[in-house]
Parts: sequence; structure tokens; C-alpha cells
Amino acid sequence: MSKLTKDGVSATTEYGMFQHDEFWSKVLRRMRVQWDYRAKDGTLYSGTAETVEQAKQIAANRSLEIVDDVVPTTRKFLLKAAEEMYDALVNLGFGVDTVNEMKPEWRAAISAAKDEEGV
Repeated sequence: MSKLTKDGVSATTEYGMFQHDEFWSKVLRRMRVQWDYRAKDGTLYSGTAETVEQAKQIAANRSLEIVDDVVPTTRKFLLKAAEEMYDALVNLGFGVDTVNEMKPEWRAAISAAKDEEGV
């Protein structure tokens, strides 16, 4: 019996919650991990992976959130983090010009990544 579902509905109800079950795949003839992750915005991500660590990495990359100390490695997450850092420095009272002087390539890199990603 899977701990991931109850009466056919996901039991991963708390925001930021990661759960997994290991199972034997008759098709692949090896152990697999079924996982669920409920993001902080309420979105449920689910899938299968070869290991628990791989499952956490996939969940982190799909949700763009840190899952049990596993940091997303996608370019989209890094772009989001750079934008948040830039905005935080401006909000702390550093002028836009000052921030741009500190790291002039930030805005250019963010703009280029957005163009490339189609964001």
C-alpha cells in the first residue's frame, strides 16, 4: 500500500512536503522510486526516478524550490536567484547605478538568458 495516496488522492498535502515510496518495477526489473512534492504555491509534482536523491533533484528542478537541501540546477532557477539578489540590493538602498557598477554583467546576463529562454 502506497503512503503517497489515500483513496486515490495524493496524501502529500502540506506545502513544501516531499514523500517517496520504493517499488519493484516488473517492466524495468529493478527498484524504482515513486515521489510526490507539494510546492509552496500548492502545485503537486510527481514522478518516478532511480534513486531518492535523483527524485529530489527532479522535484527541485521542476518546482524551482529547494527540496530537502537539494538545490535546483536549472538555468531558470539560477536566473530567478540572480534577479532576486539584484532586486534585494536595490531594495536595501543601493541605487540601481551602484548595483550595476558592482556587477555590470548581471543585467546583461539576465536579459540574454531571458531572450534565450523566451521568458
